Amino acid sequence: PEFVTIQRMYGERDFQFVSVSMDTPDQADKALKFLKGKESALPNYIMDTNDKYEVIKVVGSDWDGSLPITLLIEPGGKVAYRVPGTIDALKLKKAIVDHPMIGRYY
Repeated sequence: PEFVTIQRMYGERDFQFVSVSMDTPDQADKALKFLKGKESALPNYIMDTNDKYEVIKVVGSDWDGSLPITLLIEPGGKVAYRVPGTIDALKLKKAIVDHPMIGRYY
């Protein structure tokens, strides 16, 4: 629910929240049911591989694969903010508005 709120707060800026499910492709129905239960109207994706190590290569070798993980990614792929585990919504919002590409005002 916090991510939906964050997208609503900052979606008019140069910011877009995207969720990526690490469920295996054969668990897509389970992931979709979860997202519908949270009334997620955001772009949501599911990994198209069963090999989680392939995902680790994309996210970064310093990530151990533990979930959840939240990333604030700049255009071009640079990770500007990383939170393994549960987020502190206030800290994430601060990271968003303090980021020079997004800013406090639009």
